[in-house]
Amino acid sequence: MRVRRIATESVYRAAPPMPPPTPPPLQVVMADFCVDGRDVGAFPSDSIYQSALGGGAVTVLAPYLVQAAALAFDAPSPDGVAGLGVCAGDVTCGELAGGAVLTYSSREPAGGSPAGGGSGGDGLAVLVSAFTAETPEEAVFGCAEGRLTLHAPAHCPTAVTRARKAAGRGSSGGGGGGGGGGGAETASFPLPAESAAVVAAGGFIMPNSMGFVYEVAAVGRCVAAGLATFPQWTEAESVGTIAACVAIKAGIAGPLGKAAAAAAAPSTERPHDHPHVLRHVVSLRIPDAAAAAVFEAALRALPAALPRLGVAVEGGRDVSTEGKAKGLTHAFVVSVGGASRAEASSKLHAYLAHPAHAALGDAFKHAIEDVAVLDFWK
Repeated sequence: MRVRRIATESVYRAAPPMPPPTPPPLQVVMADFCVDGRDVGAFPSDSIYQSALGGGAVTVLAPYLVQAAALAFDAPSPDGVAGLGVCAGDVTCGELAGGAVLTYSSREPAGGSPAGGGSGGDGLAVLVSAFTAETPEEAVFGCAEGRLTLHAPAHCPTAVTRARKAAGRGSSGGGGGGGGGGGAETASFPLPAESAAVVAAGGFIMPNSMGFVYEVAAVGRCVAAGLATFPQWTEAESVGTIAACVAIKAGIAGPLGKAAAAAAAPSTERPHDHPHVLRHVVSLRIPDAAAAAVFEAALRALPAALPRLGVAVEGGRDVSTEGKAKGLTHAFVVSVGGASRAEASSKLHAYLAHPAHAALGDAFKHAIEDVAVLDFWK
């Protein structure tokens, strides 16, 4: 069952016994997963830091947070992604900290909540992951009538608190001031005790690892039922989570210190409004179906990471029936325009040097088996 349903339905179960109104949808998710990376491994050599080994706070920690947002808004991927972060001075390391804002368009019938404004299902997620500090490590899901809080460690919690907002601008939990209503309830779900074998081996490094017994049991049920994926977490949701993390990393620029997003508003420029249009055509081969699906999602997210360049990006999987693709499976076109060929060429160079372009290449360099690049003037 989706967190959205759990949150809003549980709020109304605490109301008086009368036909409840339509529960308001979740509007905001706030989640953090920040730890002292030195508790896991030495900096900068440990794999959690090293880019070539899949390191970086966004790569390692943020998927848990993006998953929380996907559950809340019942959507496999966000519609908008903005990421900022802090990088290490060591160029071999990934980001040490990353923050992200994700937006989700309405997936619910029109009507909305009194507090939400706009359409009922529009949502916002604010996420922070880091190897540089300890934070509460909680996830909060908020709607107009209250909130759910997954307590630390929120990526593998054993306790959840439901807080119903008091009347007016009072406390949203604990029954504080501002009129009647309110109150909070906490439910706990203890894990099995560590087995003698686990204790003898020195115990687990990560918290709540005995929870894996439930995951193993779920895998067993899926295998017994002949399923290749979990009904509770679909392939589309996995692909969307990865694509969102790729987009977040694209916003974290450079090997030195803080990454800064462009302060200006996104460009409204259209390449085809210019007399000189340069098209950058990339054809490539991605034989692995799962990697190809992730690439397609990342490609759709690419324009959102290029707000100021005035480029157009389109592409996807080959659907030709001519049989002349020579093994290539995907293609995309980046178009840039300018008052002169020199201006258009400089915009293409800016795209090629942009962190979003580099992040896309780094993320799929092991999945791409062949690539061909052509540029031409329109």
